[in-house]
Amino acid sequence: MLTYSLSATQQEVLVSLFEGRCYICKVKPGTDIDHDHACCDRKGSCGKCVRGVLCGSCNRLLGVVGESVDRLNKLVARKPERAAIYSAAVTYLEAGAGRYRFAKLLSEAQVSEQAR
Repeated sequence: MLTYSLSATQQEVLVSLFEGRCYICKVKPGTDIDHDHACCDRKGSCGKCVRGVLCGSCNRLLGVVGESVDRLNKLVARKPERAAIYSAAVTYLEAGAGRYRFAKLLSEAQVSEQAR
């Protein structure tokens, strides 16, 4: 949690949004906190660029394509049998995975945690 500048409450909020499932495939358990690597050049995150929680497979997919929507779109065309997951990853990245919505939810979670 410290690596991603998240409190326990904030991490619970992230995990609960998809009932503990990966934000991309929505099938496997979300075990990896994902953040926008363009924001933070250090290992981990400032907390403001956290995008969601991914399974290991989807997290590795984003790493392999360098978080590139163009590369994912090329994969959609070249590998139709995996097009659904690649398209879901495109949607996730294009939406910033709701980055600003999550930042607001995480901020609210922090405020409520401090009020306790």
